[in-house]
Amino acid sequence: MSFVKMLRRLISLAILCCIIRYSTGDEELCGLNALSPFSYMVKLVVNNEIIAHGSILVSRAVLTVCSRFHRPGKTANINATAGRIESASVETNYRIIQCEQVRHVLFLDCHPKSVDDPGFKEFDWAIAVLEKPFDVDNMGFHPRLPFPTSPSALVWMIRAMDRPNAGDCDLVIFADNYQTKPRVVENTAATMIPFSDCIEDRCYSHQSKASARGKKDCEKYFESVANSSFYLCAYSTVSPILTEVILKGRTHQESIQWHLGAPLICEGMTLGITREVIS
Repeated sequence: MSFVKMLRRLISLAILCCIIRYSTGDEELCGLNALSPFSYMVKLVVNNEIIAHGSILVSRAVLTVCSRFHRPGKTANINATAGRIESASVETNYRIIQCEQVRHVLFLDCHPKSVDDPGFKEFDWAIAVLEKPFDVDNMGFHPRLPFPTSPSALVWMIRAMDRPNAGDCDLVIFADNYQTKPRVVENTAATMIPFSDCIEDRCYSHQSKASARGKKDCEKYFESVANSSFYLCAYSTVSPILTEVILKGRTHQESIQWHLGAPLICEGMTLGITREVIS
C-alpha cells in the first residue's frame, strides 16, 4: 500500500471514529459554551425522571429548590444533566439539545429555614453540589445564571416587573419525552402580572385541603408580603404543544411540579426561580 493510500485510509478512520464518538454522546465533544442559549440550565434527574430544574451558579454549584427532594443532604441517586442547546428554529416551537453531560450530585444543601414553613416555602432554595464541574469549551467563560450586577439592580428589576403591563419574560423548561433527541421547550413566554392580583389564585389550592379559613389566612399572609419583593407572579402564554409535552406520561400533579427550580428570565436577567406552579 502506498503512503498516500495509507494516509487517506487513516484520515477516513479518524473521521469515522470522531463521528462514532459524537453519536454516542462523548462528553469531551460536548463542552458547554457560555455564549449558547440557556447553557447554564440543568435538569435534576432521579431514576430517569426529571424531578426539578436548576441553574449553574459556579462550576460545581447548581441553584434549585429543596421541596422536590425527600432527603436533603448526601445523595445517592440524583444526577444533574446539562447540554449544548441549539438556537431556535423559525420552523419549530422548540430547541434541540445536541449533546449532554451528566454529573452526580454529591450533596443537596437546603436553606436552613426551608422546612420551617412548608405551607408557603418562602425559603425553598437549595444548592446541589456536583461531583465535578461540567466540561466547557472555554474555561474562562463558564456558563452561569445571569443575575443583575448588584442587589439594588435586582430589587429594581423585580419591582419593575411587578406591575401591570410589565411585559413578557421567559420560563424555559426541559422536555425529554421524545424518542429522538431530547428537546428544550421553546415557546416559553410568561406574562407578568402584579403579585397582589394573583394572591387569590395562589391561595385557591387551600380550598381542597383546608377550610375557608385556610384560604383566608393564606391571602392575609401574602397580602402582608406582596410589597416586599419576595414574590413575582406570571401566567404562562405557551401553546398547547407545551401542555402535551409536559403531561405525556405523567400525572397532572407531577406535570406541573417538575417545573420547580426553572429560572424566570426577564430582559436577559434572572429575577428568581420557580417555586410553585398552580394549574
